[in-house]
Amino acid sequence: MSPEAESIRTLLAQADFPLGLAWGLVEPVDDPTLLFPDEAKAIAKAVPNRRAEFTGGRAAARKAMWSLGVHPAPVPMAENRSPVWPDGLTGSITHADEICMAAVANATEFSGVGIDLEPDVPMDFDLVAEICTEEDLQGVAPADQLLLPKRIFSAKEAVYKAHYALAGVVYGYQAMTVDLKNGRAHFTEDAEAQTIPLAWRGDLGFQQWICDGMILSLCTIPR
Repeated sequence: MSPEAESIRTLLAQADFPLGLAWGLVEPVDDPTLLFPDEAKAIAKAVPNRRAEFTGGRAAARKAMWSLGVHPAPVPMAENRSPVWPDGLTGSITHADEICMAAVANATEFSGVGIDLEPDVPMDFDLVAEICTEEDLQGVAPADQLLLPKRIFSAKEAVYKAHYALAGVVYGYQAMTVDLKNGRAHFTEDAEAQTIPLAWRGDLGFQQWICDGMILSLCTIPR
């Protein structure tokens, strides 16, 4: 396993994860024998790198299920490419830099789970305005903004994944702003945010860790 993966594994062993949340961590692997038929069918025409990431993510999900005390089951892919979790479970899958990770919980305890792994590097300047709102960057000096956009992106990805499991609404990055210092996300007045039912537009909490050149973001929505 890569040094980055070992660092994330150590972090996971020490992090203050919510009770009832289980995780799995593996390397990408292009091995169709590790997939259930429905899963294999979903990536039959994918390129090798994508197959390896997909398979690694499902293998990580199986590890998380075992840790949760649940017998492993298929996690096929929806038309929008999101994981379809077995009845009674909710979870999230992410992969970056030769790491595939999954987090799984009982749906009776959590309405949604979102995780995101990213390399802690500067974001392409052309993408910053698409990802970050003015409020995201408010009060941060330009000299300190080099790594901030990717961390904002990771937080928004984790929150979006958890919230999508709850509301099932697709929206863009401008619909949400995040406070990295306090671990809070709230919806903006952007037009895309208005497509979300008002009852599901409340603030959401998240956690974020920076570990040996990697960003790990987690959002959980309790029942």
